[in-house]
Parts: sequence; structure tokens; C-alpha cells
Amino acid sequence: MRKLKYKKFNHCSLPYPFFDEKSNLFYWIFYDKKRHQFIRRENLQYALEDFTKMGLLYHYQANMFSNRKNERPIYRIMVGYCTSFVDVIKALYDHPDTFIIPKEYIVEYSKQELEYLKQLQNYFHVIGLKDEKRSTELNNVLIELNALSNKKRKNLFKIRKLEKLEKKLVEKERINRYTNSKAEKFLRYQNIYEEKESVIASFLQEERDYRIYRGKHSKVGEYSFLIDKEGNYRAILEFISEEELKFRDLTEDMVDYKSSRFKNFKDYKNDLYQKFLEESRWYKENFNENSSILYVKFKLVEIIENNRTK
Repeated sequence: MRKLKYKKFNHCSLPYPFFDEKSNLFYWIFYDKKRHQFIRRENLQYALEDFTKMGLLYHYQANMFSNRKNERPIYRIMVGYCTSFVDVIKALYDHPDTFIIPKEYIVEYSKQELEYLKQLQNYFHVIGLKDEKRSTELNNVLIELNALSNKKRKNLFKIRKLEKLEKKLVEKERINRYTNSKAEKFLRYQNIYEEKESVIASFLQEERDYRIYRGKHSKVGEYSFLIDKEGNYRAILEFISEEELKFRDLTEDMVDYKSSRFKNFKDYKNDLYQKFLEESRWYKENFNENSSILYVKFKLVEIIENNRTK
């Protein structure tokens, strides 16, 4: 690949970030003097693999489409692999029902990656997304294509016609799969993460109906998912009212400190203060006893079991 638009990168022996305005695509480009050509990669990981001669490998298992030579195309449980984490996410997106990481391959993933994949899979269950599955019509087209391609004398006109039909059917079935009413409905939902099971239980039993936030952003009318420390979706909450007050004016009768495992209100309030103080520092803001907080009330809309919504 030697183009005039890359000429200024002739001396770049390491990947250079380049945005192609004409194609609206981003690449990493370097010049290989021995081959007298530019090498272009879509991401930095793959570009650097040309130099290090090493890469990443992620294994997973799912019910995947198999189109082996001389066999009828079928779905079968197989172990696959990816060379980037983004591709693992794509595999999970394609197979949310059957995707798992076999125990012998867990070491290939970080703790953060495993947690991310688990909650992502739980979300796919929440919106009812199923494994990608080819229709009988599409499968029959592929069988016919395989048969024609294996013949010595190939009918190129019929092959091209079937390839066009296959492309049309794939697009139709993907559009149908990616049209998801629950994903549309939940798009603006926020997430409330709660580590303590005792607090989650109080939410689900409707013994607790409030949440306290730092700042003044209104939450009335918003919906949120209640998510536990394992990334499981436990409930849908709707915020119905709010009261702005100074932190110093938060009183014992307004909170349920016992379900949060605190012995008394003083310890609970001090812990909350420290959390808000740390959060404020993160945003380079100030927080003290006179700072505003929002005391928000909500109602329980739905209890979610096994990450499946109604």
C-alpha cells in the first residue's frame, strides 16, 4: 500500500495514528522499508503485533454456526477464540444464551473483564436478547451454495444470485434481531449499584424507599436498575419525589441505617459524609455540612429474577 496521502509518513517506522477524512476511518500506519510499502492496521494492538510478534488470545464456548466442508451446516457447542477483548464482546453479543468461559481458560481474562462480561450478559438477558440463529430459509440457501461451489463446472450466475439472496436474508434477520423493544425502553435507565444484600432485601421488601445523592440534579421521573455486587439485575425503581436539604439537616428518622449494617445513626451519617467528600474531591468540588443533598423517594416497579424482566 503506497499512496500519496501517506507519503509524509515515509519515515514512520512505528505506527502513526491517522484519520482518513475521505473514508471517515481511523488507522495506524507505518512504513515497511524492506517491503517498500505502507502497513495499515485498524487498531494499535494489531499494529504493534507486527513488531512484537506476540498477541492476545481469549477462549470462550458457545452454540455456534458450523459450516464444515462436506457436512450439513448446523449449530453446535464449540470452543472459539478471539485475539482482542472487543471481539469477545462481539461473541457474547452473538451468543448471549450459551456463551460461557470454560474453567481452563478463565486465566486468560482479568477480574475486570470477567465482571464486565458477566454484567453485559445479564443485561442481554434482561432485554431478552437470544442467540443469533439462522432461519431455515437462510440455511437452505447456504446448503445450495455449498453444493454449487463444490461442482467442477460452476454455474457462476446462479452462485452470484444465491450470494445476493444470502446477503439480503442475513441483513433482514439481523435487523429483526437488533430491533429490541426492551432495549429501547431501558435506554435511559440509570444503574444503582448496591453491594450489601441486606440493603437490596430492604428494597425488594419495600421497607426502604429512598436514596440520598450529593448535589442538586433532579431525578424525579427517572427509572433505575438495582444491581448487586455480582452484576445481577435485581429490580426496577422509579423515582417519584425529592427533597433538597443541607447535609447537616439529614435526621435519623429519614434513614434505615440498620439494613446498612450500622450500629447507630452517627456512624451511618459519618460514613455517608466520607463517601460524598471523596466523590467531591474526584470532581474537584467542595463538600461540607452545609452542602446540598437530594433525598429522593422511589417506588418499586418490578422485581427482577434470574436477570429476566417481564
